[in-house]
Amino acid sequence: MNKLKKIWNILVGSNRPKIQMSDSMGNGEKDNYLIDVQRGSYNTSGWEDTEAIDEDMMESTSPRNKTKKTQKICVKPIDILDEIKEAPKLFSLVGLDSKIEILKLKKELVTQRYTTSDLNGIIQLLENRKKYKGSVAMFYSQFSITTKEKIDTILAKYELVMKSPDIFIPEFPDEAVKIMKKYSDTTYKLCKKKPTFYVIATSDMFKDEYKKRDPILLAVSPFGMYYDILGAWDKEMIILNEL
Repeated sequence: MNKLKKIWNILVGSNRPKIQMSDSMGNGEKDNYLIDVQRGSYNTSGWEDTEAIDEDMMESTSPRNKTKKTQKICVKPIDILDEIKEAPKLFSLVGLDSKIEILKLKKELVTQRYTTSDLNGIIQLLENRKKYKGSVAMFYSQFSITTKEKIDTILAKYELVMKSPDIFIPEFPDEAVKIMKKYSDTTYKLCKKKPTFYVIATSDMFKDEYKKRDPILLAVSPFGMYYDILGAWDKEMIILNEL
């Protein structure tokens, strides 16, 4: 288990997923975005986790597994929404200040800049929770959420992938663009950081020549290690509390 996940599990609980910055984000931009809780603020290599990849490679090259191959199910992304979504989070402020204080004390004791950046990122997530009230709570509570555990399950079961939404954006319906803009502006106003967006789609949807794209749109939450589900669509987009 990596250092960042250990810190989060100790302070907030173990039932939280890891999240990841967009694979299209350059090193010079990462400081403008919410922390990459997948493997630390310095990683920009994409969704895949190195340890998980190594395990998969070991499994696939093991003699006893050479003939073993899991057949994934073909499905439209919108059809698996019920398998990944959860109700919006309700945050407790009990003990939050003491957790933040301990993290700040730990930050004073470290000298490695990546660890310092990771601690700053987690502190910010917890500080953001103190602002979860009024119009802020009203805005974010309209979204269903999902976790990395649920996403990992559906990616293993179905012919789906999770990637940057860049290739989809020119074809996004107006509702999707407006939601992304509102989410980005609201998050920046909250903590002076930009959110990272993802889509869950079939792999062929990421090819330029593929015209029918019906993804699920996600955003990294500014409050914890999970994702807000901003929308999903087939012929028409399903948004917010319609999920």
